[in-house]
Amino acid sequence: MGKKRNNKIKKSLEALNTEKPHFISPKNKDVDSSKYPYFSFRYICEKDYCMKKCRYEQLKAISDKLRMLSRLEWNTIQTSPRETNGSETIPQSAVKASMPCIVENDEPMIVFRFGKAKKRNGRIVGVRRDNKFYILFIDRNFTLYDHGS
Repeated sequence: MGKKRNNKIKKSLEALNTEKPHFISPKNKDVDSSKYPYFSFRYICEKDYCMKKCRYEQLKAISDKLRMLSRLEWNTIQTSPRETNGSETIPQSAVKASMPCIVENDEPMIVFRFGKAKKRNGRIVGVRRDNKFYILFIDRNFTLYDHGS
């Protein structure tokens, strides 16, 4: 009975992992993984702008956005419109929350939008170091900085 269950789980996992666009494996050695973003929550804010404060729909939208971005190269992200797969930058001084230790003085913040086009759920705000993007804030209610009118 245990073998049947393990085989069933294995088949389910294989079905989920059919799409591997940029994983480095013996079959895909020529892909340069440094071109793709990696996301880290290591320095995320623990107060008003953290994941704990998000609604289910927002968590799903964040997950979808990060999954989509992780399949794109950084140069594609940088040249895409901010409303879709691209990003925008804001000055550090525009952010109303205190900065984590990883942020250098006057370093611009990178912002990704998440949620559907007509019903924006919020923003993911952080900094980039090489191919790693440190998520610092989740602006779920548009109060982290002035979004304009």
